[in-house]
Amino acid sequence: PAAPLASFKKVGSEIEIHGQKFPEGSFFIFEGYSTGQQVFADDAQSFRPERWLPEAIDSRKGTPQAVIDHAFFRDPFSQGARKCPGSRVASNEAQVMLAQLLLDWKISVPGVDSHNEVPYKLMGAMAPILPTMEFVPRS
Repeated sequence: PAAPLASFKKVGSEIEIHGQKFPEGSFFIFEGYSTGQQVFADDAQSFRPERWLPEAIDSRKGTPQAVIDHAFFRDPFSQGARKCPGSRVASNEAQVMLAQLLLDWKISVPGVDSHNEVPYKLMGAMAPILPTMEFVPRS
C-alpha cells in the first residue's frame, strides 16, 4: 500500500498466543509500519541519493539489501497487469506540482531540524502530527 495501513481484528473466542491468553472480544491491530522499519540499507535514515545509482544497485544484488530494489517497492501503484492505469499521469502531476511549489516558495518548519522530531500517531494508518509550516514567496 501507499501508506502503512493497519488492520483491526476482534476475536470471537479466547485465544492463546505464545503462552499469553486473550479473552473473547479482545482487539488486535496488525500494522505494517513496524515491519517496514527493518534496515535494508546502511544509515537508512540519512538522505543519500547515491544509493540508487546503477553501481549501488548492482552491488546489492544477491544480498538481503537487494529487496529495496524490487519493483513493488518503487511506487504505490503496484506492478504488472493490475498496475494502476493512471499511475504515469499521477506521478507526473505530483512531480510537476512539487517542482513548481519549490520554485515559488521557500518552505521551512521553525523549531524542527529533522523528520525524526515529528511525532506520529496510529489511526488506521500512521499519521504525522504536522508542525506549523512557513511558506515565504520567493522573489
